[in-house]
Amino acid sequence: MKFRQTAGIRVWLESNYNTFSSSFNFTLSRYRSERYLKSAMPLTIAHPAIVIPIRHRLVLSALMIGSMAPDFSKIFSLSPRVTLGHSVPGVFWFCVPVGLIFFILLQHLLKKPLFLLLPANHQKRLVPWLNPFPLRTAAQWGLVIVSLIIGAFSHLFWDSFTHEHGWSVEAFPFLQSNLFTFHGRPFRIHECLQHASTVGGSIFLAACYVRFYQKASIHPLPSIPLISVKVKLILGCFFIAGAVFPALIFANTHTYRLISWKFFAGRAAVASMAFFCFELILFGIVCHFYFKKFSTAKVKKPGMIQPRMHTNNHEWESNDEECK
Repeated sequence: MKFRQTAGIRVWLESNYNTFSSSFNFTLSRYRSERYLKSAMPLTIAHPAIVIPIRHRLVLSALMIGSMAPDFSKIFSLSPRVTLGHSVPGVFWFCVPVGLIFFILLQHLLKKPLFLLLPANHQKRLVPWLNPFPLRTAAQWGLVIVSLIIGAFSHLFWDSFTHEHGWSVEAFPFLQSNLFTFHGRPFRIHECLQHASTVGGSIFLAACYVRFYQKASIHPLPSIPLISVKVKLILGCFFIAGAVFPALIFANTHTYRLISWKFFAGRAAVASMAFFCFELILFGIVCHFYFKKFSTAKVKKPGMIQPRMHTNNHEWESNDEECK
């Protein structure tokens, strides 16, 4: 009797194994997607907005890299749930060394190649920043490291208002209150802050650059390789396509797209950033060897070009004063 019962249970389990398995996988994937949605953070590229007002006496590029460094673990792992740098110890053992690598890559490998892709009007305003930041003394290294640390902590501060388990969200319970409900899903205040801060930070960054462009002095261009507008557009389209399409394929094969489109979008976003970084580094290496003379040459501090009125015509004259 016991044998018949055991055999019947075994047959029933075997016949329903596929049903149990698919149901478990569905529940697990849904749990992971909901966990990701609850821990969603502002878009990485918006984080530099918070360090712009505190850039004085610090290294702006290091500040901006540091403000994005905690999310670099997501880029390396191609997963939006990996948060190695989102803690105080992680700032020092992950964000600082990884941010320093990115800073050196930007200054010595990527800065001049990216400069070549800009329109001429923008190039003339960015000439004073074309040379790499010097790292000859301990004070210069220390200034860069301090800038990276401040930038990384600004990232954690920002996330503390948008993460479900952030310091500020736990300290101020009203941030966990439901603001509104959409299609049966409640949206809490900290979630709305996440989306609003992403949009607001991106707009603020764009406004800062527009303001810089309007006020920056115009400088004569050094001897640089000329790239036609057509080639620049082709390279830009190639960068975008080379980052987006592989990222969509990766996200489609590693997520349950039909369960949560936001989970799919998160995977695609971090994958596209990873592919884009790879493309930039590859482009920098190619330019370094193809335009070796320009890549290794040091640009002299340029004189400013200022407009002067003369017989009702605008003429341009060069000013030999050095840029600060």
